[in-house]
Amino acid sequence: MKRCLKLEVSSRTLLLRHTCAAMLIQQGAHPRAIMERLGHSSIKVTLDTYGHLFPALDEALTEGLDEQFQNAISNDARPARGLSELPLSA
Repeated sequence: MKRCLKLEVSSRTLLLRHTCAAMLIQQGAHPRAIMERLGHSSIKVTLDTYGHLFPALDEALTEGLDEQFQNAISNDARPARGLSELPLSA
């Protein structure tokens, strides 16, 4: 009977660890901070275990890059003179 109880406690502990990691990822925690919080020996262990929960971060990165690109092309940071106004060399 003790063995079943020990297994149940271990399963619950593991479930709490996974839930904690998932919540931290959703909040935008850095993988290194999650690794340290959970006591993993390397970042590889953390990313191998929870990497599937990070795709939303990839979307956020893509959106951020797109926003920067749109800002860059919408700003009037172009040269004052166009190519047609450049003097032709002889």
